[in-house]
Amino acid sequence: MFEIDWKARRLSYEEKEQYKNEGYVTGLPVFSENAIKDLHNWYDELSSKLPPNIDINKTNMWHKASKKFHDLCRTAAILDYVEDLLGPNFVQWGGQFFSKEPKDGSVVPWHQDAQYWPLNPSNAVTVWLAVFDTDEENGAMKVVSGSHKMGRFVHKKNTAKNLVLDQEVSFDQLDKTKIVSLNLKAGQISLHNDALLHGSEANNSDRRRRQNV
Repeated sequence: MFEIDWKARRLSYEEKEQYKNEGYVTGLPVFSENAIKDLHNWYDELSSKLPPNIDINKTNMWHKASKKFHDLCRTAAILDYVEDLLGPNFVQWGGQFFSKEPKDGSVVPWHQDAQYWPLNPSNAVTVWLAVFDTDEENGAMKVVSGSHKMGRFVHKKNTAKNLVLDQEVSFDQLDKTKIVSLNLKAGQISLHNDALLHGSEANNSDRRRRQNV
């Protein structure tokens, strides 16, 4: 579907250990630089299909509605990375975008994916694909390393309009010394455990930020 980066590979032993101990691994190559424009066009095509009153950040199950999204999620390089963590028997059950326009003020509060997902046992792997370069300036995802080993955190309801999700973990529950920004180049992915605490701040740059999961 999109040109694969020649550096795409399997996870190393060290990366598998990092995922086990820290709850994430990042900077994994999937799509080549030649594919970036195609990724941008792909996002624009899909997002244009939504009515203006529908928030793309709250629209899930794209893989069931769009064959292009479905096919992207079945890119062999992505599946290989997930297989290295879960083994060969796994299923995809969700797929969505998290989009931040320049200076739009939207924030993803600190949370655990497992808080929202009705899965038992809880051991899902979230795949984040960067459609555009993402860093701290334009609201990259941040994680609390190792927090996936600490059980469920207390989530409280917060319906502030700038929040993409309506439940959040208060900042005082976080170990601030273990916060890591998962900066990605377009075409790269990160993987994180569904119990890992993560969130992202507002996009304060003049650049777009798009990631899909």
